[in-house]
Amino acid sequence: MKIVILIFHVLTTFLLVHFPRQKEVAPYQKKSIHFHSKAITAISFGHQRMLSSLYWIMTMMQSDIDRSQGKEERSWIYYRFLQMSDLDPLFYHNYRDGGLYLSVIKDDPLGAKHLFEKGLSIYKEDFWLSYFGAFNDYFELGNKEDALEKYRAVLSSPLASKHSYLYTIIAQLETSTIGHEQSYKTLTSILTQTTNKHVQKKIKYLLYSLKAEKDLNCLNGGKKDCSFHDEDGRPYYRDNQGMYRAYKKWRKFESKTTETSAEQ
Repeated sequence: MKIVILIFHVLTTFLLVHFPRQKEVAPYQKKSIHFHSKAITAISFGHQRMLSSLYWIMTMMQSDIDRSQGKEERSWIYYRFLQMSDLDPLFYHNYRDGGLYLSVIKDDPLGAKHLFEKGLSIYKEDFWLSYFGAFNDYFELGNKEDALEKYRAVLSSPLASKHSYLYTIIAQLETSTIGHEQSYKTLTSILTQTTNKHVQKKIKYLLYSLKAEKDLNCLNGGKKDCSFHDEDGRPYYRDNQGMYRAYKKWRKFESKTTETSAEQ
C-alpha cells in the first residue's frame, strides 16, 4: 500500500505535464489539480478503490464553503466527486455525501443532481440517494416532477415505514407545494444522516428559519396556539411597532435569496 501511495505522488508531476486539466469553472478550481480518471487508473495498478478513498480524504480536507457563482456553473469539488465515481463506481458515500455537500453547501444543485442520479444508476433502490435527490430536485431546483418520482421510489424501501410523512409530502407535491411541517421533518431526517459539520450547520440554520417563519407568521397574524420560542429555545421579542421578531437572522424557506434579520 505504501508503495502505491508513493507512486501516486511521484507521478503527479508527470500527469501535470502530459495530461490536460479538466475545465476550470470556479475560483478555487484554478488552484486545484484535477487529473483525468483514465490517467489515474492507468497508474493505479488495480488499486483504484484505495486511490479513490485517498482522493476522498484529500478532497474533504481541501473542501471549502464558498458557493458557486450561478446554478449553471459547476463547483470545483463536483469534478473531484465525478472523478472518484469513475475510479470506484461502487463508492457509495461519494454519491450520497458528495451530492448532499454540493446541494447544501456549494449551491451546485445541478452537479448534485448528476451525482445523485449517477449513484442511483448503480444503487437503484437506495433510500437515501432517492431521498436526498428528491430534496435537491424540489428545494434547490424547483423540479416537482423529478422530486415526485424519487419520493415515490423510496416508498418501496423498508426504511419508508420510519418516515410516514413521505405520503403527506407526495400528496402535497401532487396538489401544490410542501408545507412547513413536512419540510421540517425532511431536513431533520437529513441532519441525522450527515456527519459533515458544514452540512450540519447549514441544515440547522434552515431548521431555525423554518420554525421562525412559521412561528412569527402565527404570532404576528394574531393566531392561537403559537410557539413563543425559536429553534434554540430563545423567546421571540417585540419591536417598537409591537411585531414579534427573532434574535437570529433567518430566511424565508421558499426563496433562497430572501433573508430577514432581527433588526428589520
